[in-house]
Amino acid sequence: MSDCGFGKVPKDFAVKNLNVGCDKNSSITAERIVVTNLFSTNPPINPTQGPNAIAVGCGLVGNGTPVVNPVELERTVAMGNGVAPLSEPGDGFLRDKIIAEDPCNPRRTNFFLEVPHSADGHGIQMGFNNTLPNDGMVRGSAILGGEDNSIASGTVFTVIAGGQTNFSSSSYDFLGGGQNNTSTGDHCVITGGLQNTITTSTRSTVCGGGQNTITNGVSACIVCGTNNSCSSIFSFVGAGNTNNVQGDASGIVAGQNNTVTNGNSLIGAGRGNTCTSSDGGIYVGLNNVANGDYAFVGGGELNLANNGWSFIGSGQNNEASGEFSMVGSGRRNMQRGMSSSIVGGEDNLITVGGELCLIGGGQSNSIAQGTRLCTITGGLSNRIVNDCFFSLVAGGQNNTIEQNASSSVIVAGENNILSVGNSGFAPNASFIGAGQSNVIASTGNSFVAAGLLNRIEQAERSFIGGGQNNTIGVNTALGSDNSIVGGELNTITHGILNFIAGGDSNNVTMIGGANAPRNCSIVGGTSNVIQSTGSGVSQCTILNGSNNVISDCNQSLVGGSNLTVSGVDNVFALNLFNVAPVGSNAFAGGSNQFWMNTDGGTIFTDNNSGGGVGVGLASGANAWAVVSDRNKKENLVELQGGMLDKLNSVPLYNYNFIGQPQKVNVGAMAQDWNDIFREYGQAGEELRIHQGDQIGILLQCVKELYQEVQQLKSQK
Repeated sequence: MSDCGFGKVPKDFAVKNLNVGCDKNSSITAERIVVTNLFSTNPPINPTQGPNAIAVGCGLVGNGTPVVNPVELERTVAMGNGVAPLSEPGDGFLRDKIIAEDPCNPRRTNFFLEVPHSADGHGIQMGFNNTLPNDGMVRGSAILGGEDNSIASGTVFTVIAGGQTNFSSSSYDFLGGGQNNTSTGDHCVITGGLQNTITTSTRSTVCGGGQNTITNGVSACIVCGTNNSCSSIFSFVGAGNTNNVQGDASGIVAGQNNTVTNGNSLIGAGRGNTCTSSDGGIYVGLNNVANGDYAFVGGGELNLANNGWSFIGSGQNNEASGEFSMVGSGRRNMQRGMSSSIVGGEDNLITVGGELCLIGGGQSNSIAQGTRLCTITGGLSNRIVNDCFFSLVAGGQNNTIEQNASSSVIVAGENNILSVGNSGFAPNASFIGAGQSNVIASTGNSFVAAGLLNRIEQAERSFIGGGQNNTIGVNTALGSDNSIVGGELNTITHGILNFIAGGDSNNVTMIGGANAPRNCSIVGGTSNVIQSTGSGVSQCTILNGSNNVISDCNQSLVGGSNLTVSGVDNVFALNLFNVAPVGSNAFAGGSNQFWMNTDGGTIFTDNNSGGGVGVGLASGANAWAVVSDRNKKENLVELQGGMLDKLNSVPLYNYNFIGQPQKVNVGAMAQDWNDIFREYGQAGEELRIHQGDQIGILLQCVKELYQEVQQLKSQK
């Protein structure tokens, strides 16, 4: 057929210039049809089958002579041999319809267009073996082409454009093409694809793909892919395979075997991901789960965001199950605390009950229940245990902050511990910088900078800088504010404000009584001891050396080796010999002494004299020797006579110093001496008598006496 002039079909349908040039059947059906200029290669057309039909025999031979008198029928014009007229239409909507067969292909029936009319219930149908009910119940519906497509009775304004075995039983639907697609929802669209289905839905769309399903959807959409499904309002699947959206206003962009079961949620892509949260999402990845409201997984594998407002960025086998919790990345991290985070790493844990805590990275680090505002920055197997607040482990390995420790820090190192110790008191506000196996126990505000096996226990506000096996405190409450800078095996067991700078095996301790050492220091050396055995010891210092002991003293200083100072105060004692001094005690006179023991003598010099000027105590001597080397002197002038008379004018007294009435002395007053011997005085020493000058004057007087004695002898 060609140039049929179909156009818009009125109730009275006119076909002009209809050419039939094939030996196949063709038909046109309408309530009233006017055919003019009917051309055929066959002989002239002869009407058949009564008043409602006209038959055109395609098998006759003719020359195409036009029909001079148009044939007007009420029901049918049929072209082809043996075509029976259509039955009388009923009172329904299928009244104004055109059916045109393809005269060139006997397999193609209903090939062209169904044109619905507004007044009656008829539609337009074309194609091959398509089904549009002739019961007047398909107003405004059409099958435009394809094969074995069908529209159910009672369906209005539905269109199947083409394809095969497509079916619609709802109104206002559109099926563009494809195969075995089905729509039973109003106002729905299936553009194409294979075995796509929309059931009990409205305003929903499947654009393509295969075996995609929208059930109970409102404004739902599947773009493409296979075996995808939507079963909620405003849901969406973009592409992929076996994705399932059950939540309202939710979607899956792509991927495989992804599922969204709650509202306002999204999975971007990936495989085997499940979002059961409301207002949550999974961006990409494999077998991830977002299970809490507003939960989100960015990517990775087998991650679980299992509570409200939880977040996992990526990684593998991570869990964020506390509210407002986060795992950034890594593997097998479990964040179960509230408002807490694990940034990365492996096998890190924040347990239930941890709040506002952070693990930055590392491996097998943990923060236990009851903690708040605690942090482990990184490292391996570091722990902050129960009920700690504001504490930090920055790094290292196997470091631990134990329960109830608040505002405490371990920076680095290995096996360091802030412990409750035997007393159960928490090490609050304490700090370990680095090192190995250092411990602060049962005390607060204490500091170990570094070292090995250093320990502070029950000693508030104490400090160990470094070294090895240094200890402050014991299982008593008698120590605070003590310090050991370094060294090895140094110990402060008791007391307050005591100090060991370094050395080896030095000890500040209390053996008996209740008066602990106070303000005592050991600068260095080895095996030095400051101790209280009863009356107490305070403000004492051992400078250096070894095996020195200060016991029950005050304000004393000891240096050297093998020196014992006991029961005296205000003593300065130096033993520069490597053996103990002779006698059981170094002191014969008791307190308030300056005592020195040497093996090679003692020398005191004055640097302002140019060096080498002073006094000395030679080895084995028991009196001072004044330096009088000629090579250290200049401007030598020999004394003259008259010195004896001056000495004779110096008054001499018995006296005692003020405050010492029991100590009677004899001698001259410095003012008298320096006034008479002014030319020999020392500047700035008007209140002292210079011993060297005094000896010189006395020697001159002896010479003058000698001369007088010789004169007397010569006169006899």
